[in-house]
Amino acid sequence: MDTNAIFAGKGQESSGTTDNFLPSKVIAVINDPKHKKLNLSWAIPRMVRNEREHHMREAAKSAVSHASKMPRLFNKALWDISQVHKRISDLAEEDLNSHGVSVVECDMSRVNWDALTYAAGFRQLPFSPDNSKEKGFKDAVVAETFFQFCSDVIDKTTDTAIVVTNDELLREHILARTQGKRVKVVENIDALSNELNVLASDIPPSLAQQLPSVAVSLLKDDATFWASVYQEIEAKHAASINSYPNANNVRVFKRTFQPPVFLRKEMTRVSFQCRLDIELVGSFWVPAPPSQEALAAFNLAGSYSGSGVYGSQPLGPEDLRSFNLGFPGTAPPVGSTWPTIPQPPRPGGPVGRWDDFLLPPVSFEVTWSADYVQTEDLAGNVTPRITNPHFDELELIHTP
Repeated sequence: MDTNAIFAGKGQESSGTTDNFLPSKVIAVINDPKHKKLNLSWAIPRMVRNEREHHMREAAKSAVSHASKMPRLFNKALWDISQVHKRISDLAEEDLNSHGVSVVECDMSRVNWDALTYAAGFRQLPFSPDNSKEKGFKDAVVAETFFQFCSDVIDKTTDTAIVVTNDELLREHILARTQGKRVKVVENIDALSNELNVLASDIPPSLAQQLPSVAVSLLKDDATFWASVYQEIEAKHAASINSYPNANNVRVFKRTFQPPVFLRKEMTRVSFQCRLDIELVGSFWVPAPPSQEALAAFNLAGSYSGSGVYGSQPLGPEDLRSFNLGFPGTAPPVGSTWPTIPQPPRPGGPVGRWDDFLLPPVSFEVTWSADYVQTEDLAGNVTPRITNPHFDELELIHTP
């Protein structure tokens, strides 16, 4: 696993703001009982461990700074930076050991430094060709660590190595050097989970690769399926996502789902999981004339920009209203306080207008299943076909 596989920056799955070395999604894949029969081994390069520890150190800086100003309240372990760094290293070691993740060292004496420095100077893979930035050394060390691992382990067995990285240059570099021989590169943990689930099922790999696109096509055109999902959202999660103080007339702006991840095959049924993001728009009271402070407050309150890479569920006229009277769409109480959003109109208050602003999305994990068959055309080409999607389970994974 590359660094970007275990650290998601400021995203929801990021463990950069906690003291966990590995994010929960990675731990879930490692501990998935369906994968036991695959005889998996998990590893990260030393460079990745160092970089991930650096992220944890950066996340701890603020806490250390506050503790150092209050030495009588906090013990020395909280404000002594060297002790904090040691504790982070200890936590990293504990997490990796408890989940069976080994750290692979890079033997610098085995690195072809002439070739590496030549590639760096001429901006060849894995170095970025962009002259405006210097990028690639850490990726080069990660790649060299992997090549040594293949030479020491993979080349002497019948095993296959899977690299998890979303860095396109590193991906191209690894595939070019290994020529794809018993080596595969996937872009994130979801893609890895999909790959492992396929290996643990009885679906041929050639057909399994087609399943995500087939599943996307099926979901985009099935209004009945999504009606069941939205009904479940209204029934069980209306109150929990009613978290937009001072917003009035909140309604759906766009619904977007990510490519489904294959989970398992049982008899003739296949199960998938996909993320559903519901973007909302709400009306806020803007005093006239709007001040720069007010506009900045609106940005802090929830201006949001996003794009549906894989397409949005088709929307109808009902999407231009609130889900229902209490979801959330009710006017804020008179006299309520909110530190960053101007108050709505009240007797004697400033004049102004209601303006619409995009709100942060509410996200769900949707688990569903469908009928699976393999069809063959006259030329003998076999393709997977899935029909009759059934909504199985819904989990709220993010609210603003």
